Amino acid sequence: GSPCLSESGPFTATIDGVPAMDFESNRARLLLAYLAVTAKSSTRDQLAALLWPGYQRDSAFAYLRRTIWEINQM
Repeated sequence: GSPCLSESGPFTATIDGVPAMDFESNRARLLLAYLAVTAKSSTRDQLAALLWPGYQRDSAFAYLRRTIWEINQM
């Protein structure tokens, strides 16, 4: 489907016009918004450090994989 993010007001995401906001975590919303508005590519290290600062690298990567999986389920 075609994803769409709102440009103003509260953060909303739709896929083919259907709301896609039933994420289990706020970090899934944060990751989706960050990737949508960032004009440059990001490494896993950068994303993990951004969303899980202070976590061990292996733990942060595991959370990042889970969060990406969650977004892909929408």
